[in-house]
Amino acid sequence: MADYVGAAMNSPMLSYEGSPATTLMETEVVEATCKLTGYRRCDGLINDGGSLSNMLGMAVARYRKYPRVKTEGNRIGRDAFVIFISEDAHYSYNKGAFSQGHLSDLHLK
Repeated sequence: MADYVGAAMNSPMLSYEGSPATTLMETEVVEATCKLTGYRRCDGLINDGGSLSNMLGMAVARYRKYPRVKTEGNRIGRDAFVIFISEDAHYSYNKGAFSQGHLSDLHLK
Protein backbone atom coordinates (compact mmCIF):
# COMPACT_ATOMS: atom_id res chain seq x y z
CA MET A 1 0.00 0.00 0.00
CA ALA A 2 2.81 2.40 0.88
CA ASP A 3 4.44 1.73 -2.50
CA TYR A 4 1.17 2.49 -4.29
CA VAL A 5 0.67 5.77 -2.43
CA GLY A 6 4.30 6.77 -2.95
CA ALA A 7 4.12 6.02 -6.67
CA ALA A 8 0.82 7.86 -7.04
CA MET A 9 2.23 10.94 -5.29
CA ASN A 10 5.43 10.75 -7.39
CA SER A 11 7.25 12.57 -4.63
CA PRO A 12 10.96 12.11 -3.94
CA MET A 13 11.52 10.58 -0.50
CA LEU A 14 14.90 12.19 -0.16
CA SER A 15 14.28 14.25 2.95
CA TYR A 16 11.53 15.52 5.20
CA GLU A 17 11.89 19.02 3.76
CA GLY A 18 11.42 17.79 0.19
CA SER A 19 8.60 15.41 0.90
CA PRO A 20 7.16 15.52 4.41
CA ALA A 21 4.12 13.30 3.69
CA THR A 22 6.05 10.42 2.14
CA THR A 23 8.81 10.68 4.73
CA LEU A 24 6.24 10.33 7.52
CA MET A 25 4.57 7.47 5.66
CA GLU A 26 7.92 5.71 5.31
CA THR A 27 8.54 6.11 9.05
CA GLU A 28 5.12 4.63 9.85
CA VAL A 29 5.63 1.66 7.53
CA VAL A 30 9.07 0.92 8.99
CA GLU A 31 7.74 1.12 12.57
CA ALA A 32 4.77 -1.13 11.73
CA THR A 33 7.10 -3.66 10.07
CA CYS A 34 9.35 -3.53 13.13
CA LYS A 35 6.43 -4.41 15.39
CA LEU A 36 5.17 -7.18 13.08
CA THR A 37 8.58 -8.84 13.03
CA GLY A 38 9.00 -8.60 16.80
CA TYR A 39 12.04 -6.33 16.81
CA ARG A 40 12.25 -3.84 19.66
CA ARG A 41 13.99 -1.27 17.51
CA CYS A 42 14.87 -1.07 13.86
CA ASP A 43 15.55 1.32 11.04
CA GLY A 44 14.70 1.12 7.38
CA LEU A 45 13.64 2.76 4.17
CA ILE A 46 11.37 2.05 1.24
CA ASN A 47 13.02 1.25 -2.10
CA ASP A 48 11.47 0.96 -5.52
CA GLY A 49 12.62 -2.56 -6.28
CA GLY A 50 14.41 -5.75 -5.34
CA SER A 51 17.61 -5.02 -7.26
CA LEU A 52 18.16 -1.74 -5.46
CA SER A 53 17.32 -3.36 -2.12
CA ASN A 54 19.81 -6.20 -2.70
CA MET A 55 22.56 -3.81 -3.77
CA LEU A 56 21.91 -1.51 -0.82
CA GLY A 57 21.97 -4.52 1.52
CA MET A 58 25.38 -5.51 0.14
CA ALA A 59 26.74 -2.00 0.65
CA VAL A 60 25.38 -1.75 4.20
CA ALA A 61 26.74 -5.18 5.17
CA ARG A 62 30.17 -4.33 3.76
CA TYR A 63 30.26 -0.99 5.59
CA ARG A 64 29.02 -2.52 8.85
CA LYS A 65 31.76 -5.14 8.81
CA TYR A 66 34.48 -2.82 7.45
CA PRO A 67 33.70 0.86 8.15
CA ARG A 68 37.12 1.82 6.78
CA VAL A 69 35.90 0.86 3.30
CA LYS A 70 34.84 4.51 2.89
CA THR A 71 38.43 5.68 3.16
CA GLU A 72 40.42 2.63 2.05
CA GLY A 73 38.17 1.24 -0.68
CA ASN A 74 37.74 -2.45 -1.34
CA ARG A 75 41.15 -3.40 -0.02
CA ILE A 76 41.52 -3.55 3.72
CA GLY A 77 45.23 -3.85 4.35
CA ARG A 78 46.56 -6.53 1.98
CA ASP A 79 43.27 -8.37 1.66
CA ALA A 80 40.69 -7.89 -1.07
CA PHE A 81 36.99 -8.56 -0.63
CA VAL A 82 35.66 -11.80 -2.02
CA ILE A 83 31.96 -12.18 -2.63
CA PHE A 84 30.26 -15.58 -2.54
CA ILE A 85 27.23 -15.60 -4.81
CA SER A 86 25.02 -18.64 -5.29
CA GLU A 87 24.43 -19.88 -8.84
CA ASP A 88 20.74 -19.38 -8.08
CA ALA A 89 21.11 -15.84 -6.72
CA HIS A 90 19.31 -12.93 -8.33
CA TYR A 91 21.36 -11.17 -11.01
CA SER A 92 21.34 -7.98 -8.94
CA TYR A 93 24.05 -9.38 -6.68
CA ASN A 94 26.52 -9.45 -9.57
CA LYS A 95 25.42 -5.93 -10.54
CA GLY A 96 25.79 -4.80 -6.94
CA ALA A 97 29.26 -6.27 -6.61
CA PHE A 98 30.37 -4.67 -9.86
CA SER A 99 28.86 -1.28 -8.99
CA GLN A 100 30.75 -1.34 -5.67
CA GLY A 101 34.01 -1.86 -7.50
CA HIS A 102 34.53 -5.56 -6.87
CA LEU A 103 36.42 -7.41 -9.55
CA SER A 104 34.30 -9.99 -11.37
CA ASP A 105 36.93 -12.70 -10.86
CA LEU A 106 36.40 -12.33 -7.11
CA HIS A 107 32.69 -13.22 -7.40
CA LEU A 108 32.84 -16.85 -6.34
CA LYS A 109 29.91 -19.03 -7.39
